[in-house]
Amino acid sequence: MVGKSVVQVSTRPPMLSSSLINASRGSSNFLPCLPARPQKKLMRVRAMSADTGHNQPPPSSSEKTNPLAVVLEVPRNLWRQTLKPLSDFGFGRRSIWEGGVGLFLVSGAVLVALSLAWLRGFQLRSKFRKYLAVIEFAQASGICTGTPVRIRGVTVGEVVHVNPSLRSIEAVVEVEDDKIFIPRNSLVEVNQSGLLMETMIDVTPRDPIPTPSVGPLDAECVKEGLIVCDRQKIKGYQGVSLDALVGIFTRIGREVEEIGVAKSYLLAERVAAVIEEAKPLLTKIKAMTEDVQPLLSEVRDSGLLKEVENLTRSLTLASEDLRRAHTSIMTPENTELIQKSIYSLIFTLKNIENISSDLLGFTGDEATRRNLKSLIKSLSSTMFISGTDVNRTGLNTPKFNPRNCNLRNMKKSKFNGLMLFLFNELTHHFAFLAPKKRVETWPYLTTVHIIFPSLLLDAKNGIAAAYIVITIKMFSLPVALSLFFHFFLLSISSFTAQAYVPSSSRFKFVNEGSFGMYIAEYGAQYRPLSIHNPPFNLFFYNTTPNAFTLALGIGGSDTILRWVWEANRANPVRENGTLTFGKDGNLVLADADGRIAWQTNTANKGVVGLELLANGNMVLHDSKGRFIWQSFDYATDTLLAGQSLQLGHTTKLVSRASDKHNVNGIYSLVIESKRLAMYYASPNSPKPFVYFLFESLSYIKKGPLEFVKFGCHADLYSGGASSLYLEYRVANSSTGGEMELARPNYNATITYLRLGMDGNIRFYTFNKEFVGGSWEVTFTLFSRDSMESECQLPERCNKFGVCKDNQCVACPLKQGLMGWSEECEPAKPPSCRSKHFSYYKVECVDHFMSKYSNGEGPMKEGDCWKKCTVDCKCLGYFYHKKTSRCWVAYDLKTLTKVADPSHVGYIKVST
Repeated sequence: MVGKSVVQVSTRPPMLSSSLINASRGSSNFLPCLPARPQKKLMRVRAMSADTGHNQPPPSSSEKTNPLAVVLEVPRNLWRQTLKPLSDFGFGRRSIWEGGVGLFLVSGAVLVALSLAWLRGFQLRSKFRKYLAVIEFAQASGICTGTPVRIRGVTVGEVVHVNPSLRSIEAVVEVEDDKIFIPRNSLVEVNQSGLLMETMIDVTPRDPIPTPSVGPLDAECVKEGLIVCDRQKIKGYQGVSLDALVGIFTRIGREVEEIGVAKSYLLAERVAAVIEEAKPLLTKIKAMTEDVQPLLSEVRDSGLLKEVENLTRSLTLASEDLRRAHTSIMTPENTELIQKSIYSLIFTLKNIENISSDLLGFTGDEATRRNLKSLIKSLSSTMFISGTDVNRTGLNTPKFNPRNCNLRNMKKSKFNGLMLFLFNELTHHFAFLAPKKRVETWPYLTTVHIIFPSLLLDAKNGIAAAYIVITIKMFSLPVALSLFFHFFLLSISSFTAQAYVPSSSRFKFVNEGSFGMYIAEYGAQYRPLSIHNPPFNLFFYNTTPNAFTLALGIGGSDTILRWVWEANRANPVRENGTLTFGKDGNLVLADADGRIAWQTNTANKGVVGLELLANGNMVLHDSKGRFIWQSFDYATDTLLAGQSLQLGHTTKLVSRASDKHNVNGIYSLVIESKRLAMYYASPNSPKPFVYFLFESLSYIKKGPLEFVKFGCHADLYSGGASSLYLEYRVANSSTGGEMELARPNYNATITYLRLGMDGNIRFYTFNKEFVGGSWEVTFTLFSRDSMESECQLPERCNKFGVCKDNQCVACPLKQGLMGWSEECEPAKPPSCRSKHFSYYKVECVDHFMSKYSNGEGPMKEGDCWKKCTVDCKCLGYFYHKKTSRCWVAYDLKTLTKVADPSHVGYIKVST
């Protein structure tokens, strides 16, 4: 079809025709009620031929060139292309709009959820970034699982587990976020507060607040050492405790009950009466104070206090001038020159004595020889004598008068006394060098007495020498010799007989400031001093508040800081105590109030310096490097490699009492004349018991032991391994040897021997082969595979128990052998009367003291019973039937299971 045609199509619903048809079929007389005529809808359909496009009129120029229409057409086309597939599947315009609204709502909800998650992301992340810390307390004080942990009052975590032990309890704390740090110098306390006294752990960071570069979960946290890292331990203390408060009031109540309420009221009445009697005295004191106040005002207004202050200041300046003058003269070099000069003089006088003995054959003058001997003796004594007033009798000579000296220039020191004494000695003896010429010689000596002070202090050496040469030519030999010795005194007059510590080597440390941040042995807090030689350092440390010990420590940055020497065990100093090394060479530890807690007692003994050596030995030395004092001579419970026990010096190691109390414990390692023994000192026993002997030294028969030294050396034939040993030597002989006790397969130079609080000896070695280093126990004396069983330790089973194969296996009670636990203990008899107690028998056991002591006897078993029965402190006795030996036990402690039934024990029990 050519051209354009329009067809109109009616859209009338077909429902009518069908209804009509149906109706006509149902009844011939039925006339349908036609509905209202619907409005026609016309749809115009344009039909085009194939060549329609060729006959269309060209678009107008405005439509062709409008850029806005082109731009708007692009999204329209995109929208049509998007809707076309949806319409093909039956989606209409309404469905599309409803889907768009739903998509918009869903998208908004997703965006809101993502925003909330982003805003609270740190809370979601914290659930996966928690870390643990272990806090050690002496008492639980109500700590349990769920106890909150607070930092400055804000809850940051809670306790997730509690590990109890005999020595302490460990609270495992979970911190909610690894961004929350616990500085190592924090004060951690367990407090009870609130109406219900709720228990909580409070962490209070102390200055300086650290700024760590890594978090607690980082691998470098331990190496940095500023904060508590994951699963690390920190010491905690008891703060506000309801239990302690209740205990205090309970004790007060008991004391009041013992005193009696009536007596308490009577005491209060007496106190009131005393106060009434004291009122007149207080009134008089008040009146006296009012009378004294005007006098004090006059003293203050008159300027007397200011004059006293000025005088004090002048005296202080004068004292400083004298001290500087004294310091400029007293040097170690001058001391050495004095000694050399006097030694030379003594040698010269001995030669003169020999010459005089030769002259004696010609002159027969015995007096000259006697005087020379007396002079040599006097010179020798001056090496050790300071200023002395010598008053001779029988010598008609004027006594030397210090007023004739030039006192304005004389140095006020002990050296002047020495010079004057030596001058008088020389004058006295040379007055007798030529007895027959005493009258002739003495005037010149008197002249020398007058000239000597100015010559000693003011004249130059050249002038003095010329003066003596002229005198020798003009006067007799005795006068010349006298002047020779005065010239000798002049040559040493600027020297001193006492060494001192240079100002650059002196120091004074005050125990104050913040604590160190590394983990320390015994849970200690510490302050390092600037005396160190890595890995050793000098510290103030404490395990109880305000009770500090001066100690040498080893380790610290990557490993636990351990204490290897202590100066003042059981005699602590407080805050603001001082450690002073003065010019006299004495090292003094003093409390804040000036009380001397410890010192080296090296004042005026030639000390010129202090040094901490690479092996951990702290020494005070003289100008030649000789040790005047060394810490190796004063061991506590530890021996470093190269340190020894020796007769005449340090003869024993003594264990520490506990982690908290730094006092002497009950165990000791002692060097004796012919053995090295370990002792247990029971508080109930009159003397300590031997519980171990080093049998390698038991064969020594001749001479006492000189020393036992702990040593370490590399084994050249085992590829870098080390040998740890005890070296011993017998005095005045070549007898000696080594006992090798351990052989680590690495360099074990940094090793120390420790007598522990449990009575065991262990070697602790620093192994550098681990990353950051690590302490290892390389030897244990009492163990399954060592020299002695753990059953030989007195307290292996605490208060009471039977030990077998290094384990506590039974509690020997009156009812029989029961299962062992830490609560096992013997029943204490109520009194000393034999009718109030009896004994029960335990077979096949030995007491810990039986193995290394012979006991008493031989005696009958009944006699052994009598010894224990009459001794109130005796808790039982042990008897060997084959040898008839008896051991009376004042502490039961650990019993060792043996196979011999003749070894029996009898335990005292109340009837």
